[in-house]
Amino acid sequence: MLVIAAIVAALPVAWRERATWRRIRGFDGPVAALVVLGIVALILAPGPGEGERVFRQVILEPALFYGAISRLFDDALGRRRVALAIVVGGALVSAHGLAQFAIPDQLIDAEGVWRIRGPYPSPNNLALYLDRVVPLSLGLALGTRAAWVVATVGLGAIALGTTYSIGGWAAAGASATFVAWFRSRRLAIAIPLAVTLIVLALAIALRPERILSHFDVTAPSTSGLRILLWQSSIAMALDHPWFGVGLDNFLYFYDPARTDRPYMLLAAWRESSLSHPHNLFLDWWLSLGIGGLLALFWILVRLSRCGIAAIRRGGEERWLAIGIVGAMLASVIHGSIDNGYFLPDLAILWWTLAAMLAGIAERDSGATVGQSRSAP
Repeated sequence: MLVIAAIVAALPVAWRERATWRRIRGFDGPVAALVVLGIVALILAPGPGEGERVFRQVILEPALFYGAISRLFDDALGRRRVALAIVVGGALVSAHGLAQFAIPDQLIDAEGVWRIRGPYPSPNNLALYLDRVVPLSLGLALGTRAAWVVATVGLGAIALGTTYSIGGWAAAGASATFVAWFRSRRLAIAIPLAVTLIVLALAIALRPERILSHFDVTAPSTSGLRILLWQSSIAMALDHPWFGVGLDNFLYFYDPARTDRPYMLLAAWRESSLSHPHNLFLDWWLSLGIGGLLALFWILVRLSRCGIAAIRRGGEERWLAIGIVGAMLASVIHGSIDNGYFLPDLAILWWTLAAMLAGIAERDSGATVGQSRSAP
């Protein structure tokens, strides 16, 4: 509802400044392609999942939101306000999660540790959000050195740590190292060392099963089950290479009760009700077909080019650009072993960051990154 309200609120401005709004922005093409692919998926693979709901929540509404963000906040001040809003939101979510230690029944007990989840149903969902916010916050903190922004980095890191999401730790650690590299080589080296020491300390002080179990790649460990899931997902993609299985249909194709072409391997029976392949690339392929996979590569290439252009531009938005690239890097790293896009909050955040990055890269140029400017 908030997304719809924001889009409706933007309509009067869109009409009043329609000439400006019609100018093509950096990700207009990929966003339009994604909407078309989503419609095709609904037509060719309409069920039995809730494809219409997923299309609305993770494709259509984020696409419209991207259109509003890329045009309403197309200057440095506007982008800074959006970035700070994301940082504040991350701080509130982190505080919510940490407050759950005062209400033990709100925590998740897993492998001997208490995991926070904030407003989300799972600690992993909270980690998927925070590992994107932490590098963005770090970029802003290194650029502004405002005390309250620095505090949000620490708060987010502590909250992310208590989710005990190994994927979240890895993504945030790698992306924070990337961001810190632009400030100081020593700082960039110190971050992974600090993360490693903290993980080792937690493993020694607490029950280590939560951490050590991820190094076991045989079922029924988490890593072993993930490998089996990927094997099944690849088989599913090869059976449906052109159009995939459709939006929100993975669960039904992976169902162990399916008899005509079962995909779930018997050794993976402990996790038989998974709704996605836990891999960004397989998810786009299976949800949207081969066109979805190609669109993802297109988007990632465009993000890389925009990131390089934005960072090279320098100026007051350089650190914001570095933080955004770090956040998108975390999206890909954690998304490689979990959900990388197909959740409402992740989709909105993905396109908000992309819109800001393209805006910085194209600042004062009047041309889309990847396109040459023609003479008038």
